[in-house]
Amino acid sequence: MSQPGPVSLKIRYRPLRIGWCIEADSLDDFSAAVALTHVFWGGRFNPIIPCANQELAPVLVRAFNVDALYNISGSAAVDAFIKTFPHIQWPEFQTELFIDTGSGRQPTLLDVAHPARHLYDTHVDRRQKPAIDAVFYEFEATDPLRFALHATCGNYPAESIAGRDYALLFQRAFATPPMQIASTEPLPADLHRKLTPNGLTAVELDPVLPYYLNWDEPGFYYGNALDFTDLVNFWNLRACDIELFFYDPNHAARLRPFVTAYSELLRNRPKPPHSSFDINVWQKDRDHTKDLSVFGGNLSVPTFDAGIFNGLNLNPPVMSFPERSVLGVSAQDDLGVSVTCQLPEKPFFSDIEFHSQMVVVSVSAANIRNAMLTPPFIPQLNEYYGRNAYFIYNKARAERDSLGIIENVTADQLTLRALPFTEVICKIFQTFGIDALPSQAGLVTARLIEQMGGLQGCRVFKIAGVRSLIKKYPPAKTFERTEAITMIGDNDPVSHKPRFEAYERLYIEPRETRELKPGDAFLYLLKKAVFRAGLKLICPTCQLDSWVSLDDAKAVTRCDYCGFEFNVLPQLRDRNWAYRRSGLFGRDDNQRGGIPVAVTLQQLEIAFHRRLLAYAPGIDLKPGTAPIENCEADFVALLPSLPRSGKPLELVVAECKDSGGEITDEDVRKLSKVAEALRDSPCEVFILFSKCGRFTPEEIERCKGARRKLFEHQGKTHYLNNVIMLSASELEPYFLYEQADKQFQIKRYVNSLEDLAINTVNIFFEPKPKPSA
Repeated sequence: MSQPGPVSLKIRYRPLRIGWCIEADSLDDFSAAVALTHVFWGGRFNPIIPCANQELAPVLVRAFNVDALYNISGSAAVDAFIKTFPHIQWPEFQTELFIDTGSGRQPTLLDVAHPARHLYDTHVDRRQKPAIDAVFYEFEATDPLRFALHATCGNYPAESIAGRDYALLFQRAFATPPMQIASTEPLPADLHRKLTPNGLTAVELDPVLPYYLNWDEPGFYYGNALDFTDLVNFWNLRACDIELFFYDPNHAARLRPFVTAYSELLRNRPKPPHSSFDINVWQKDRDHTKDLSVFGGNLSVPTFDAGIFNGLNLNPPVMSFPERSVLGVSAQDDLGVSVTCQLPEKPFFSDIEFHSQMVVVSVSAANIRNAMLTPPFIPQLNEYYGRNAYFIYNKARAERDSLGIIENVTADQLTLRALPFTEVICKIFQTFGIDALPSQAGLVTARLIEQMGGLQGCRVFKIAGVRSLIKKYPPAKTFERTEAITMIGDNDPVSHKPRFEAYERLYIEPRETRELKPGDAFLYLLKKAVFRAGLKLICPTCQLDSWVSLDDAKAVTRCDYCGFEFNVLPQLRDRNWAYRRSGLFGRDDNQRGGIPVAVTLQQLEIAFHRRLLAYAPGIDLKPGTAPIENCEADFVALLPSLPRSGKPLELVVAECKDSGGEITDEDVRKLSKVAEALRDSPCEVFILFSKCGRFTPEEIERCKGARRKLFEHQGKTHYLNNVIMLSASELEPYFLYEQADKQFQIKRYVNSLEDLAINTVNIFFEPKPKPSA
């Protein structure tokens, strides 16, 4: 095991998010789900999944990224629905919300006893009057609004189910007797100002930023209080952290005092910059003939359906406790790099009486060399993350920008294994029907990058003369320093002056002078063991020359060809050092095309900085269940998408060529099939073609063929921006579009792979030259 080292981690605790699964339009099942969810901290944000709605149900599971699914109906149909999500396994062996222990029936999830105790200690205990305005409403069993009111204010299951009288717990914690509301009685106008059991589930929880929820403005849901679909829609909108209240026109007189008071509050509140409406009024259809005059004017009337969970409208936020920073210790053994940390102070109680309760510990950290503690947000890999990062298959949950580990509240330490880039990327392909393994070329490229000290150590390969020098001399051929300097500097054949201006500002390592010189680049290559110095000697007997490395040079040496031993000292007088490629660069296979791959990856790392989650050079891809051809991606890279994207990740598969290479029809066809096979994955997939030279017109036309056709309109075909082209003009400068920005109307600084694809259209496919000055 290697010596331990410090690792900075960020940790958030959060309650588990449960999806309550209901088979059909059962109001009783809806009521049971609402009662159960109020037992648990964070319960307001647990979605209700109507499994019979084949379009909406899977969308809700994905949008809320639930940690577990629970069968409220107890039916085989719901069990079958839950099995369609094999990556969402219950975090214990038995699917139980409550278990019988020696001290009685206990919840298995973080319950509301914790926030109730917090608020009691800070706002009620030893006070003449509670400093918190809490109320426990009780509604008649025949009240037609009871389902909507329970969803708004909260209620609890019987003590025989939960093992505790949570209604009594609430009343005692806040010194409030139950308030009876008759079925004919108007709702209190100040209902929205009270702490209810529903509000208790949200105490101290905040959305994890950044999250984007365009339709997050408060307001009302317009519907029928006895309609299952309306009630489920209403609940799930509130589970998105939207402050809504139910309005049923059949009970307008009873609801009017509250609607009037709450509408006035909304109209007088400060408006966010992005909102021009006073009130949102949600409904389940696009029927705009409804009388909405009770809410006043300037209304937004959005519709609830599966389509709004497209990443652009409704994005249910992760509700979490505040983030804490901790210092962990890393170590390396036969299984790879692992990190152990002491868990930070907990916002809940960890007394032994709560030992049965589980909580999610969300961990984020920077990559450790070529391994990650924060794997990509692909819930389908939950089991892989559990088995390989935590060693318990059903305890890990993929999250945006973190990895969630389900722990008991009494845990005080956590150990995670960092997942190797290549292993994770291969697993992504395998999950979506493509068999993937590192290729031999990929292994060579990975070693090349490691030899150069990482991707940024490969900057020297931006210099065309360096690439030419490595390419010109085969492993057994030697050259002198003058030849190397001349080639790196691209000396003019007439004036013999270097043409090196394009690289003078290139930073490869600390130097005393401002400008980089060809000699500096050659010295750097020697330091990185790209070349080795030695002597070129002639045997006095057979007259054949041979090369002896500096490390092996002795006063008396033996000829490799005839075996004659001779004194080398007489030949040193007129000998310069002779250099030849060494180590990995001594292979007679052009390093399996590794240099163009390293240059392209280095440039992407500069462009995207820490947003480059992972990369893997050289991946062999074969068809599993996906209809692709056997092929090799020169590299695969993974980035998080921009927050408003419909998918959480961007993935790029690449074909990289040296200046003399050619992008072929076969290259384009094979990578296009790979991209198509991943269309239903959580990744926006891009195809990248790079070349350390210029693309020919024929290559540009081939690459255009990789674009996916979207639609035709008015005789023009519209394509998805999914193809990226990078030539030497983009690869050699420090910034990708430093040179191209002088010629074309493009976005100079990019934030996503889509930006690169759009620039590709404006440079190569449909050039938009800048107007001449």
